[in-house]
Amino acid sequence: MLAWVALVTVASLVGIPFRIDWKLKAPPFAGAVDLPFLPAVPVVLGLGLVLAARLPGWCVRLGWRRLLLTAALVGLAWGGALALVRGPSGLDRGLDGRFEYPAVVAQVDDIGLGRFVDTFTEPTVLERYPIHVQGHPLGAALLFVGLDRVGLGGAAGAAAFLLVAGAAATPAVLLAVRDVAGERRARQAAPFLVLAPAVLWTVTSADALYASVGAWAVALLVLASSPGRALGRRAVLAVAGGVLFGLGVNLSYGLAPLVLVPIVVIAVRRRWSVLAGAALGGAAVLAAFAAAGFWWFDGLAATHVRYLAGVGARRSFAYFAPLGNPAALAVAAGPAMALGLARVRDRKLWLLAGGALAAVVVADLTGLSKAEVERIWLPFVPWLLVLAAGLADRSDRPGRGSDASHDPTAVTAAEPTTVAAWSPLASQALVLQVVVAVLAESVVKTLW
Repeated sequence: MLAWVALVTVASLVGIPFRIDWKLKAPPFAGAVDLPFLPAVPVVLGLGLVLAARLPGWCVRLGWRRLLLTAALVGLAWGGALALVRGPSGLDRGLDGRFEYPAVVAQVDDIGLGRFVDTFTEPTVLERYPIHVQGHPLGAALLFVGLDRVGLGGAAGAAAFLLVAGAAATPAVLLAVRDVAGERRARQAAPFLVLAPAVLWTVTSADALYASVGAWAVALLVLASSPGRALGRRAVLAVAGGVLFGLGVNLSYGLAPLVLVPIVVIAVRRRWSVLAGAALGGAAVLAAFAAAGFWWFDGLAATHVRYLAGVGARRSFAYFAPLGNPAALAVAAGPAMALGLARVRDRKLWLLAGGALAAVVVADLTGLSKAEVERIWLPFVPWLLVLAAGLADRSDRPGRGSDASHDPTAVTAAEPTTVAAWSPLASQALVLQVVVAVLAESVVKTLW
């Protein structure tokens, strides 16, 4: 906990002198420090504390399918409540403006969809589009053009779609946790996923959709590698997971490292045929985009050119890679992640969290995202937070099972954990998650 506090504090203090040059008024976060009197704060904090007290019990008693639905809906409600702390405009603030995705729709209408696709990878053309369009593959822009075509145009329509789409990530993560570590662990992980501070940005940015696409891609590949899975179903799940990864990386370049999460699980289970099926599905999507006129690697190169032409070139790698970006991740995941990393040694949970940690390191060291990463980390946060499930064990040294004979995750679907088994440490960690989320929303007026 001291390390978590120190990381966030030092990152903030060190970044203060560079606020103007880096265009970060609240380093390491995008946005500005803003401390008005917000009457909604006590109400939202009270709601969060009630959820922290009640969620563990709900996650024990509900049937599995109802738990998946409830986790998605409660996460959606909690995120909406946080977004409304600063008023109704909080729900679409991340999409309302000339720098955001919806702003490109009018430009596409002006030049035509065909020309838009054909010239998208030309840096001199790309610079004419909104900043967020410049920083993402073609699929992200096409998504918002498509939403406009079906009547969900503008910030409000896009926000409504993203609210629903973003809520789908939690059920996907729970399915993967159940397959790898057992239903008990999945039920223990659910409250931490729902109340993660990252939900601040889940309901107000397009990265919530990217997180959901990535979560379901990982989940499908994990399910495909499950022991005992019939060959036909394994092939279908593997190809479907690959297709989703293909779509995901055409929505966000930053989603590519997430493939390390299922790769770790597949490697441990030695289900190499799953990787082959996934590669086939992903390649088919990339080929389809290439046939339409968008080659992913050309798009990445063009985005890199635009990145170096903007404020990103002035933002120090020496600050953001070891300090700023990890601090933003620490707040997004909350103190529960720090406790999980320090205390939990459940090997099955680490199959997922270890791959996610490696993916974060890879994404961080590329240097392509320096600052504004609190939303970019959204696809990775849930897979790191699964470690918090081990905090729920009532013991002095939670989550340290080493084999099935005494591994607390070695249970069947008919043996969920009990409310009595929920440890005081886990309850305290949930409360901290709520407090950090409300504090972050109250102190920093974020852009998303």
